Amino acid sequence: TSSATICSGSSVTLSLVGFASSTNTYQWNDASGAISGATSSTYTTSTAGSYSLTVTNTNSCVATSNVVAVTVLTVSTPASLSASSIQLDRATMNWATVTNANHYDIRMRVQGSAWSIAINNIPSAFTSQTKTGLSSSTTYEWQIRSACSNDSSSVSAWSSTQSFTTLTPC
Repeated sequence: TSSATICSGSSVTLSLVGFASSTNTYQWNDASGAISGATSSTYTTSTAGSYSLTVTNTNSCVATSNVVAVTVLTVSTPASLSASSIQLDRATMNWATVTNANHYDIRMRVQGSAWSIAINNIPSAFTSQTKTGLSSSTTYEWQIRSACSNDSSSVSAWSSTQSFTTLTPC
Protein backbone atom coordinates (compact mmCIF):
# COMPACT_ATOMS: atom_id res chain seq x y z
CA THR A 1 0.00 0.00 0.00
CA SER A 2 1.32 3.41 -0.91
CA SER A 3 0.02 6.72 0.33
CA ALA A 4 -0.43 10.36 -0.59
CA THR A 5 -1.07 13.23 1.80
CA ILE A 6 -2.67 16.46 0.64
CA CYS A 7 -3.96 19.59 2.30
CA SER A 8 -7.65 20.37 2.47
CA GLY A 9 -8.61 22.21 -0.71
CA SER A 10 -5.81 20.57 -2.72
CA SER A 11 -5.88 17.55 -5.00
CA VAL A 12 -3.57 14.73 -6.01
CA THR A 13 -3.34 12.97 -9.36
CA LEU A 14 -2.99 9.21 -9.15
CA SER A 15 -1.57 7.52 -12.21
CA LEU A 16 -0.44 4.21 -13.61
CA VAL A 17 3.34 4.30 -13.87
CA GLY A 18 4.48 2.49 -17.00
CA PHE A 19 2.39 0.00 -18.93
CA ALA A 20 -0.29 2.58 -19.85
CA SER A 21 -1.61 1.82 -23.31
CA SER A 22 -4.38 3.21 -25.46
CA THR A 23 -5.54 -0.39 -26.08
CA ASN A 24 -6.17 -1.08 -22.38
CA THR A 25 -9.30 -0.11 -20.49
CA TYR A 26 -9.06 1.48 -17.05
CA GLN A 27 -11.36 1.76 -14.06
CA TRP A 28 -10.49 3.60 -10.85
CA ASN A 29 -12.07 2.26 -7.68
CA ASP A 30 -12.52 3.48 -4.13
CA ALA A 31 -13.79 1.66 -1.04
CA SER A 32 -17.33 1.80 -2.48
CA GLY A 33 -16.36 0.22 -5.81
CA ALA A 34 -15.99 1.62 -9.31
CA ILE A 35 -15.83 5.42 -9.56
CA SER A 36 -18.24 6.60 -12.24
CA GLY A 37 -16.44 8.23 -15.17
CA ALA A 38 -12.92 7.45 -13.82
CA THR A 39 -11.79 5.45 -16.84
CA SER A 40 -8.36 6.78 -17.79
CA SER A 41 -4.90 5.81 -16.58
CA THR A 42 -4.91 8.89 -14.28
CA TYR A 43 -7.37 10.06 -11.64
CA THR A 44 -7.40 13.35 -9.72
CA THR A 45 -9.03 13.52 -6.31
CA SER A 46 -9.32 15.87 -3.35
CA THR A 47 -11.13 13.28 -1.22
CA ALA A 48 -9.53 11.07 1.41
CA GLY A 49 -9.88 7.36 0.80
CA SER A 50 -8.36 4.19 -0.61
CA TYR A 51 -7.98 4.03 -4.37
CA SER A 52 -6.97 1.31 -6.80
CA LEU A 53 -6.88 0.95 -10.58
CA THR A 54 -8.21 -2.05 -12.52
CA VAL A 55 -6.64 -2.50 -15.96
CA THR A 56 -8.02 -4.80 -18.65
CA ASN A 57 -5.89 -5.51 -21.73
CA THR A 58 -7.01 -6.58 -25.21
CA ASN A 59 -6.76 -10.28 -24.20
CA SER A 60 -9.28 -9.64 -21.36
CA CYS A 61 -6.56 -10.11 -18.74
CA VAL A 62 -7.45 -8.09 -15.65
CA ALA A 63 -5.04 -6.73 -13.07
CA THR A 64 -5.74 -4.47 -10.11
CA SER A 65 -3.12 -2.18 -8.61
CA ASN A 66 -2.10 -1.96 -4.99
CA VAL A 67 -4.19 0.42 -2.92
CA VAL A 68 -3.16 4.06 -2.64
CA ALA A 69 -4.34 5.62 0.61
CA VAL A 70 -5.06 9.36 0.27
CA THR A 71 -5.10 11.40 3.47
CA VAL A 72 -6.43 14.95 3.57
CA LEU A 73 -4.96 17.22 6.26
CA THR A 74 -6.73 20.23 7.67
CA VAL A 75 -5.32 22.94 9.88
CA SER A 76 -7.11 24.84 12.59
CA THR A 77 -6.89 28.50 13.46
CA PRO A 78 -4.14 29.16 16.02
CA ALA A 79 -5.37 29.65 19.59
CA SER A 80 -3.99 30.77 22.97
CA LEU A 81 -3.01 34.13 21.53
CA SER A 82 -1.19 36.75 23.57
CA ALA A 83 1.31 39.59 23.26
CA SER A 84 4.39 39.90 25.45
CA SER A 85 7.66 41.82 25.78
CA ILE A 86 5.91 44.99 24.66
CA GLN A 87 8.35 47.88 24.36
CA LEU A 88 8.51 51.30 22.68
CA ASP A 89 9.08 49.91 19.19
CA ARG A 90 8.43 46.17 19.38
CA ALA A 91 6.22 43.42 20.71
CA THR A 92 6.14 39.63 20.63
CA MET A 93 3.03 37.81 19.43
CA ASN A 94 2.49 34.30 20.84
CA TRP A 95 0.24 31.35 19.93
CA ALA A 96 -0.13 27.59 20.48
CA THR A 97 1.19 25.02 18.01
CA VAL A 98 -1.28 23.86 15.34
CA THR A 99 -1.19 20.20 14.28
CA ASN A 100 -0.33 19.71 10.58
CA ALA A 101 0.77 23.33 10.12
CA ASN A 102 3.54 23.94 7.59
CA HIS A 103 3.85 27.61 8.56
CA TYR A 104 2.00 30.60 10.00
CA ASP A 105 1.10 34.02 8.57
CA ILE A 106 0.48 37.13 10.68
CA ARG A 107 -1.17 40.34 9.55
CA MET A 108 -1.05 43.56 11.55
CA ARG A 109 -2.36 47.11 11.43
CA VAL A 110 -2.58 50.25 13.45
CA GLN A 111 -5.91 49.92 15.26
CA GLY A 112 -8.83 50.67 12.94
CA SER A 113 -6.75 51.04 9.75
CA ALA A 114 -6.36 48.64 6.81
CA TRP A 115 -4.26 45.49 7.24
CA SER A 116 -0.85 46.71 6.09
CA ILE A 117 1.85 44.61 7.76
CA ALA A 118 2.39 41.00 6.74
CA ILE A 119 4.74 38.52 8.35
CA ASN A 120 4.48 35.39 6.23
CA ASN A 121 5.97 31.91 6.23
CA ILE A 122 6.84 31.70 9.92
CA PRO A 123 8.12 28.11 10.33
CA SER A 124 5.74 25.74 12.12
CA ALA A 125 8.36 25.10 14.84
CA PHE A 126 7.84 28.69 16.04
CA THR A 127 5.06 29.76 18.40
CA SER A 128 6.06 33.41 18.71
CA GLN A 129 7.20 36.24 16.49
CA THR A 130 8.69 39.60 17.47
CA LYS A 131 7.81 42.59 15.31
CA THR A 132 10.23 45.52 15.50
CA GLY A 133 10.07 49.01 13.98
CA LEU A 134 6.72 49.84 15.56
CA SER A 135 5.69 53.34 16.64
CA SER A 136 5.53 54.15 20.35
CA SER A 137 2.21 54.93 22.09
CA THR A 138 0.33 53.11 19.31
CA THR A 139 -2.28 50.38 19.51
CA TYR A 140 -1.73 47.58 17.00
CA GLU A 141 -4.13 44.82 16.03
CA TRP A 142 -3.00 41.44 14.74
CA GLN A 143 -4.38 38.16 13.46
CA ILE A 144 -2.73 34.86 12.66
CA ARG A 145 -3.58 31.86 10.47
CA SER A 146 -1.95 28.49 9.89
CA ALA A 147 -1.12 26.98 6.50
CA CYS A 148 -1.04 23.30 5.66
CA SER A 149 0.94 23.67 2.43
CA ASN A 150 4.28 25.37 1.80
CA ASP A 151 2.42 28.12 -0.05
CA SER A 152 -0.83 29.69 1.12
CA SER A 153 -3.19 27.60 -1.00
CA SER A 154 -4.61 25.80 2.03
CA VAL A 155 -4.97 27.95 5.13
CA SER A 156 -7.12 28.25 8.22
CA ALA A 157 -9.37 31.19 8.88
CA TRP A 158 -7.73 34.26 10.39
CA SER A 159 -7.83 34.26 14.19
CA SER A 160 -9.90 36.67 16.21
CA THR A 161 -8.31 40.13 16.37
CA GLN A 162 -5.81 40.65 19.16
CA SER A 163 -4.33 43.98 20.21
CA PHE A 164 -1.47 45.51 22.17
CA THR A 165 -0.24 49.07 22.76
CA THR A 166 3.42 49.94 22.54
CA LEU A 167 4.92 51.84 25.46
CA THR A 168 5.00 55.63 25.75
CA PRO A 169 8.44 57.23 26.17
CA CYS A 170 9.12 58.98 29.46
